[in-house]
Amino acid sequence: MRTQFLTAVAERRMPIFTKDDVDLIEVIKSSIAFYALNKPFLLHEYCVMPNHIHVLYTETEYNLGFKNSFLSFTAKEIIKCNNQRVEIDRHDFLVNKADRLHQVWRRHSKNILVKSKDQYFAIASYIHTNPESEFWREYIYKEPKDSRLKLTRRFWS
Repeated sequence: MRTQFLTAVAERRMPIFTKDDVDLIEVIKSSIAFYALNKPFLLHEYCVMPNHIHVLYTETEYNLGFKNSFLSFTAKEIIKCNNQRVEIDRHDFLVNKADRLHQVWRRHSKNILVKSKDQYFAIASYIHTNPESEFWREYIYKEPKDSRLKLTRRFWS
Protein backbone atom coordinates (compact mmCIF):
# COMPACT_ATOMS: atom_id res chain seq x y z
CA MET A 1 0.00 0.00 0.00
CA ARG A 2 1.26 3.46 -0.95
CA THR A 3 0.10 6.73 0.59
CA GLN A 4 0.31 9.62 -1.84
CA PHE A 5 -0.31 13.35 -1.96
CA LEU A 6 -1.87 14.55 -5.22
CA THR A 7 -1.97 18.17 -6.31
CA ALA A 8 -3.78 18.79 -9.59
CA VAL A 9 -3.79 22.32 -11.00
CA ALA A 10 -6.30 23.73 -13.48
CA GLU A 11 -4.96 24.47 -16.95
CA ARG A 12 -3.56 28.02 -17.12
CA ARG A 13 -4.17 28.14 -13.34
CA MET A 14 -7.72 29.26 -14.03
CA PRO A 15 -9.84 29.79 -10.89
CA ILE A 16 -12.53 27.25 -11.80
CA PHE A 17 -13.59 26.29 -8.26
CA THR A 18 -14.66 29.61 -6.77
CA LYS A 19 -17.66 30.51 -4.64
CA ASP A 20 -19.60 30.94 -7.90
CA ASP A 21 -18.65 27.51 -9.27
CA VAL A 22 -20.63 25.30 -6.91
CA ASP A 23 -21.57 22.94 -9.76
CA LEU A 24 -17.92 22.28 -10.66
CA ILE A 25 -16.96 21.90 -7.01
CA GLU A 26 -19.72 19.32 -6.70
CA VAL A 27 -18.16 17.33 -9.56
CA ILE A 28 -14.97 16.99 -7.50
CA LYS A 29 -16.77 16.23 -4.24
CA SER A 30 -19.10 13.63 -5.74
CA SER A 31 -16.25 12.01 -7.70
CA ILE A 32 -14.15 11.70 -4.56
CA ALA A 33 -17.13 10.25 -2.70
CA PHE A 34 -17.67 7.73 -5.51
CA TYR A 35 -14.04 6.62 -5.51
CA ALA A 36 -13.99 6.42 -1.71
CA LEU A 37 -17.04 4.13 -1.70
CA ASN A 38 -16.45 2.03 -4.81
CA LYS A 39 -12.72 1.67 -5.31
CA PRO A 40 -10.33 -0.19 -3.03
CA PHE A 41 -8.36 2.79 -1.74
CA LEU A 42 -8.33 4.82 1.44
CA LEU A 43 -9.12 8.54 1.26
CA HIS A 44 -7.51 10.50 4.09
CA GLU A 45 -8.09 14.15 3.28
CA TYR A 46 -8.83 16.47 0.38
CA CYS A 47 -9.53 20.09 -0.36
CA VAL A 48 -10.78 21.98 -3.38
CA MET A 49 -9.05 25.29 -3.93
CA PRO A 50 -9.92 27.93 -6.55
CA ASN A 51 -7.43 26.67 -9.15
CA HIS A 52 -6.27 23.31 -7.80
CA ILE A 53 -7.15 20.33 -5.64
CA HIS A 54 -5.22 18.36 -3.03
CA VAL A 55 -5.94 14.70 -2.22
CA LEU A 56 -4.16 12.56 0.37
CA TYR A 57 -4.92 8.89 -0.22
CA THR A 58 -3.58 5.36 0.04
CA GLU A 59 -3.76 3.02 -2.93
CA THR A 60 -4.05 -0.70 -2.43
CA GLU A 61 -2.27 -3.24 -4.60
CA TYR A 62 -5.63 -3.83 -6.32
CA ASN A 63 -6.24 -0.23 -7.27
CA LEU A 64 -3.11 1.39 -8.58
CA GLY A 65 -3.65 4.33 -10.89
CA PHE A 66 -6.17 6.42 -8.92
CA LYS A 67 -4.57 9.69 -10.07
CA ASN A 68 -4.95 9.15 -13.82
CA SER A 69 -8.40 7.60 -13.56
CA PHE A 70 -9.70 10.33 -11.23
CA LEU A 71 -8.27 13.25 -13.23
CA SER A 72 -9.53 11.87 -16.53
CA PHE A 73 -13.02 11.25 -15.16
CA THR A 74 -13.32 14.63 -13.42
CA ALA A 75 -12.05 16.49 -16.51
CA LYS A 76 -14.77 14.92 -18.66
CA GLU A 77 -17.44 15.67 -16.05
CA ILE A 78 -16.28 19.26 -15.54
CA ILE A 79 -16.36 19.91 -19.30
CA LYS A 80 -19.83 18.38 -19.52
CA CYS A 81 -21.08 20.47 -16.61
CA ASN A 82 -19.40 23.61 -17.95
CA ASN A 83 -21.05 23.14 -21.35
CA GLN A 84 -24.48 23.14 -19.68
CA ARG A 85 -23.88 26.61 -18.29
CA VAL A 86 -25.09 29.82 -19.85
CA GLU A 87 -22.36 31.02 -22.20
CA ILE A 88 -21.40 34.04 -20.11
CA ASP A 89 -20.70 31.80 -17.07
CA ARG A 90 -18.60 29.22 -18.92
CA HIS A 91 -14.89 28.71 -18.37
CA ASP A 92 -12.63 28.50 -21.41
CA PHE A 93 -11.12 25.00 -21.49
CA LEU A 94 -10.31 25.14 -25.21
CA VAL A 95 -6.73 24.27 -26.10
CA ASN A 96 -4.87 24.11 -29.37
CA LYS A 97 -3.59 20.54 -29.08
CA ALA A 98 -3.48 17.85 -31.75
CA ASP A 99 -4.95 15.18 -29.46
CA ARG A 100 -7.77 17.12 -27.70
CA LEU A 101 -10.01 20.16 -27.88
CA HIS A 102 -10.35 20.79 -24.14
CA GLN A 103 -8.08 20.50 -21.14
CA VAL A 104 -9.10 21.00 -17.52
CA TRP A 105 -5.99 19.84 -15.64
CA ARG A 106 -2.40 20.85 -16.33
CA ARG A 107 -0.22 18.00 -17.52
CA HIS A 108 2.06 16.32 -15.00
CA SER A 109 0.11 16.76 -11.79
CA LYS A 110 2.24 16.47 -8.70
CA ASN A 111 1.94 13.13 -6.92
CA ILE A 112 4.25 12.70 -3.93
CA LEU A 113 4.86 9.38 -2.21
CA VAL A 114 4.43 9.88 1.55
CA LYS A 115 7.36 8.20 3.29
CA SER A 116 6.84 8.88 7.01
CA LYS A 117 4.22 9.61 9.66
CA ASP A 118 5.67 13.09 10.16
CA GLN A 119 5.35 13.84 6.45
CA TYR A 120 1.81 12.40 6.44
CA PHE A 121 0.63 14.62 9.30
CA ALA A 122 2.36 17.70 7.87
CA ILE A 123 0.59 17.18 4.51
CA ALA A 124 -2.76 16.46 6.18
CA SER A 125 -2.45 19.63 8.24
CA TYR A 126 -1.51 21.64 5.15
CA ILE A 127 -4.54 20.33 3.24
CA HIS A 128 -6.84 21.07 6.14
CA THR A 129 -5.63 24.65 6.66
CA ASN A 130 -4.98 25.63 3.02
CA PRO A 131 -8.50 27.04 2.41
CA GLU A 132 -8.17 29.24 5.49
CA SER A 133 -5.22 31.27 4.20
CA GLU A 134 -5.91 34.93 3.54
CA PHE A 135 -4.72 34.55 -0.05
CA TRP A 136 -7.63 32.24 -0.95
CA ARG A 137 -10.43 33.64 1.22
CA GLU A 138 -11.87 36.04 -1.40
CA TYR A 139 -12.29 33.17 -3.87
CA ILE A 140 -13.75 30.64 -1.46
CA TYR A 141 -16.10 32.48 0.87
CA LYS A 142 -19.03 34.68 -0.02
CA GLU A 143 -18.61 36.65 3.22
CA PRO A 144 -15.39 37.10 5.22
CA LYS A 145 -16.58 34.86 8.09
CA ASP A 146 -18.54 32.41 5.92
CA SER A 147 -17.63 28.78 6.58
CA ARG A 148 -20.53 27.19 4.68
CA LEU A 149 -18.32 26.63 1.65
CA LYS A 150 -15.42 25.07 3.51
CA LEU A 151 -14.04 22.70 0.93
CA THR A 152 -11.83 20.43 2.97
CA ARG A 153 -12.74 17.01 4.30
CA ARG A 154 -10.84 15.05 6.92
CA PHE A 155 -11.20 11.27 7.01
CA TRP A 156 -8.67 10.38 9.69
CA SER A 157 -8.83 11.02 13.40
